[in-house]
Amino acid sequence: MNTPWQNLAACRGLPAEMFFPYRTNEMGTKRALRICDRCEVAEQCLAFAISNDEQWGIWGGMSRPERQLIAKP
Repeated sequence: MNTPWQNLAACRGLPAEMFFPYRTNEMGTKRALRICDRCEVAEQCLAFAISNDEQWGIWGGMSRPERQLIAKP
């Protein structure tokens, strides 16, 4: 499924693996976050991840634990 905002994402066309780094791969995480920092649709991406309870990866510039903190009611 592709939503309109996904067509504008800075990560479009990049390997998905970049946004699912291993926990011990700090450089991979930093690389993904740098891409998210310059993304014009990071807020939509983050909202998507929270509403779909994405379990893994960097979405909208946040990891799963970070998303859990802001998703709590």
